[in-house]
This record gives sequence, structure tokens and C-alpha cells, in this order.
Amino acid sequence: MVKKSVVLSKGLFLGVCVLILISGCVFFISRVEVETEAATSQVTTPVKVHLKDGQTALFKNGATFSPDSIHGFGYLYSVNLDRARAISVLSREDVAAYEVFTSKVQVGESLGLSLFASGVAAVTTPYLLVAIFGSCPTVYYGTDSTMVLESELFSNSIAPILETRDVAVTNIPTSTSGVIDMELRNEALETHYINQIELLEVMHLPNEKVVSTRQGTPLSLRGFSGLISAKAASGKDITNELSGRDGRSYEYDIPVNSDPDGVEWDHIDLVYPPVEQKTGALYMRVRNSLFSTILLYDHILSAQGTGAMDWIGRDMENVSEAVAIGDFFHKYTGIRVDLFVDSEYEEVIRIANTGPIAWRDIALPLFNIPTGDSVRVRLRFLADSWRIDEVDLATEFSMPEVKAIPVAKIRNTSGRGSSVEDLKKLREGDDSYLITYPGDSYTISFNTSVVTEGMEASYLLAGQGFYIEWIRDKWIEEVKEPKPLEYSPGMIHKAQQEWQMRKADFEKEFFESKVATQ
Repeated sequence: MVKKSVVLSKGLFLGVCVLILISGCVFFISRVEVETEAATSQVTTPVKVHLKDGQTALFKNGATFSPDSIHGFGYLYSVNLDRARAISVLSREDVAAYEVFTSKVQVGESLGLSLFASGVAAVTTPYLLVAIFGSCPTVYYGTDSTMVLESELFSNSIAPILETRDVAVTNIPTSTSGVIDMELRNEALETHYINQIELLEVMHLPNEKVVSTRQGTPLSLRGFSGLISAKAASGKDITNELSGRDGRSYEYDIPVNSDPDGVEWDHIDLVYPPVEQKTGALYMRVRNSLFSTILLYDHILSAQGTGAMDWIGRDMENVSEAVAIGDFFHKYTGIRVDLFVDSEYEEVIRIANTGPIAWRDIALPLFNIPTGDSVRVRLRFLADSWRIDEVDLATEFSMPEVKAIPVAKIRNTSGRGSSVEDLKKLREGDDSYLITYPGDSYTISFNTSVVTEGMEASYLLAGQGFYIEWIRDKWIEEVKEPKPLEYSPGMIHKAQQEWQMRKADFEKEFFESKVATQ
């Protein structure tokens, strides 16, 4: 059995419940914009201001924002944090991004680990000005010549209350050396708070595929039946796109819709050969599109103006608000899986969003599969919110024995920090975090088991933590007071229409704006 280390911090239980409902890497809430004559807006959460020239300002008690300046009692730190002077005003023209804090984050500790004191030469003003890449911690594996993205961890955990454990299968081959090295990166304008990382090792027969459920339980899958046909709601045959792992995935062009509440949905009908038993598991290789990123950057943060800082730093600690958001997202996001039973489709399971960066292999256990001339499954989701590479039906599954392997070694590739202290932070799920900034990169090592003849090993990566998105000044140019939260499909409609117009260029710009790591 796997020993799972989970921090039972304040609000975590409810946070985990909400996490099952909300989307991957980013999510949004709808604030109704309101015209206002107010010239200023008060932000109460502590704010670190990253300037275009590399200096850092800290307003520990918040600040007052006007369209052209920031007022408050703060300190301006030099690029190397070796000098500081008191300030009362900053020009917003000099600002690249804002980093906010919550009650769980120690402001002093985080400031001391600022990327501008890290010596990461690659993270300079040009990245702050153009970077739109947003992700969670990314993990790579490879040879000396090639590094391959394996996972993005805890993609739903955008606030401390949503801290949870995330498990993702890797494509790492069976280790013959007894050691697996992976690279942990922060490639976005975010602060990552990593509580624990461990490797899950599963020994299995060569004809078995080890995949995790969305809840993090490893399953061994056998007896894949093969996809007969796949059709989208439009009637388009997409069998070739979903048969086999080949990088080809289904996409959809959202039509122009003038209805302000006209949310566009889509579905895929899958047909598989008949089965003899009533249990099986649907295997899916998926990731989200960047639709969710459009929602966050262009509709939530910009809609709230400077109030977006209090939303991240203060409002997301409100459990009742988090639950309300979860209810809304349960209605509109994720993938719903229906089985065709007794002449109609019945919903049997739902998965939340997984994140837009890395492909995720997921196993969905199915029970009471009807016997007949075929097995018919329907996938339902918001139009063009997913990229689906492969789907198949396993006729058998079981829960294998799993060995949890802690991090054996860690090395900051920039050469700073204490490997001893960093190792302690990653080995246990507690109140100690490895805090990483844009441009940070770590090599983490695991000691694997000897594989007996005739067996193979599969490895899953488990991570626990949360991250805080930096707010770019251009996202929140306006100073305005938002109304109380109002959940409406109108925001989804607007985002879908914008996504359709921008997606080709946006995807290219997004992935080209990763922050370089050492």
C-alpha cells in the first residue's frame, strides 16, 4: 500500500472537496463589471511589486492603486536585495508584475528567496514583459541530449486552501541503473510552494498498462478491446484521431453565437466491441486546451482590475466562496462519461480538468457495463476545452501493489540553497515548503528497485503543494470596484468566442513564452 503524506492544514479538507469539482491549471469566477468614478482602489493583501528594471518593492500592508501610481508604506529593494529604502509611491509604468501573499505564506521568507536574488540570469526584464506562459511545476525526464515533459503537478491548486496531492503516470522506461533523475522546473511567472514529491513504483507484467485514476489511485489495465468508431456531435468521424497515441487530437471550431448566454457544448460517441464481464476501465490520454487560460487572463483578472490581487491573496481563503466556485465549475467543466444502458445514455463518472501543458493518462473504472452487440460510451464537455489523443476500453483492471519512493537527492542547478534543507522539505508532507521562483530548476533523484526477470516497472510521480500566479500589470490596467460575485454562463460564452478568434496565435505565443531555466 502507498503511504500518502497529506497536510491537514486549515481548510484543506474542504479545499480537496472543491478541487474535485473545479478545473485544471486555472479557473475563473465571474465578476460583473460596473462603471465607477472612483479614481483609486484599495488592495489589502501584502503585495510584492516586480519592476521592469529588476528591483522589487514590498507593500506588506497592501496599497492604494490609481490608474497611474501605487501609494502606500513600502520598501524598494535593489536587484540583489542588498539595499532597501522606504517609499510611499511608485509609477505603474515601471511595473512588470505583482506577486501577492496569503496568510499561509511567510512574506519575509518568500522575499528572501526572490528570483531577483537568485542569480538566475535567464529571468530578466524581457521575460517579465512578454511572458504569458502559465503552468504549475513542470517535471522533465530524458537523456543527455533530450529532455521530455512528463508532468505538471497539482494543476488545480492555485491557492493554499486548495493544496492537495496529485498523481500522474510517467513514460519513464524501466530503470536498469537503480536511479532515476528528473528535472523539476518553474517555467512560469508564478511562485510554487512544493510540500512533498515522491515516486510511486509498480511492478507488473509486460501486457499490463499502469495508469492513475483522477483521484490518484494506480490501476493495472489489461485486455484492451480497441476502438471501433468515434463520432463528434457534428457527425464528423474522428476514429483515426483517437485510435492510438500519435499526437493527433480532436479539436473543434466554435461557431459565432450572438446569444449572450449561448454556451457551446460538444460530445464524442465511442463504440467498442462487446464485453463478457460487466467491469472494465476507460483509458484516456488527454489534456486541456488553453481555453481555461483565456478565461483567467482575459476575463477574470482583467475584469476585476486591481481587485484581482485581493481575490488571489484574500478571497480564496474564504471556504464558502471556494465551495460556491466549485459548484459552478461542477456544472460547466471537466468531462462527463456516459454509458449507453437500456436505450439511453446514463452519466457514470466525471473528471475535472487536468491542465493544458502536459498530456495526462487517466483510468476511469466502469461498473455494470451492459452486455450486447457493442459498448457505447459518450464523452461530454465544453466545446474545444479538451485535447483528446487516445481512448480505449480495458476489459480488466486491478489495484497493484505500489511502493512509495522518497526523493533521495536534490540539487539546485543554479548552485544556491542547501540541498540538505531542500531534501527535508520535499520528503514529508508538513508545514515546510520548497519555494521556487521563475527560472528555478532542480534535479531530483530516486533510488528504484531491482526488476525481476519477466517483469516491468512503471513509475508515477506524486506531488503536493500549491502555486500563486503573478499578476501582470497589463492584465489589470483599470481601477474599478467589482460587484459581489455573480455566477453566469455569460462569461463562458464571451471566453469561448474570444478563444475561437485567438487560439491559433495564442497557443504559439503561449508556449514560446516559457521562462528559461538553468
